[in-house]
Amino acid sequence: MRMNKITGLVERGEGLGRTIGYPTINVVIDSDDYESGVYVCDVVVEGEGYYGAGYVGEKKGLPLGKFICEVFLLDDCGDLYGKNVEIVLLEKIRDVAKVDSMEELKELIDKDVEYMKDYLNTRK
Repeated sequence: MRMNKITGLVERGEGLGRTIGYPTINVVIDSDDYESGVYVCDVVVEGEGYYGAGYVGEKKGLPLGKFICEVFLLDDCGDLYGKNVEIVLLEKIRDVAKVDSMEELKELIDKDVEYMKDYLNTRK
């Protein structure tokens, strides 16, 4: 059974998202429990709620059988390293796509964030 709730500690990543304007929180998860893809996410940190666009999937350098959940939060929430978070995968935006450049990745994330905003606006 695939799960839609992720809990764990925020770990330091490579900082790649920050270089293209999309800093993320990172949580390592077991790959067997989740379907790879990009999702609209609801994130709770120390009782505070946030929305974000998140990637669930493989990441170089992780042990076999592990995935990463990286979430760009819509609102700035400060330094979350080492804090426990709960991430709920609300809606799948798309499957994982291979990109050939950082520019192409940024364009994809731009579209993901727009989808997320539209999704959240329709829920109000």
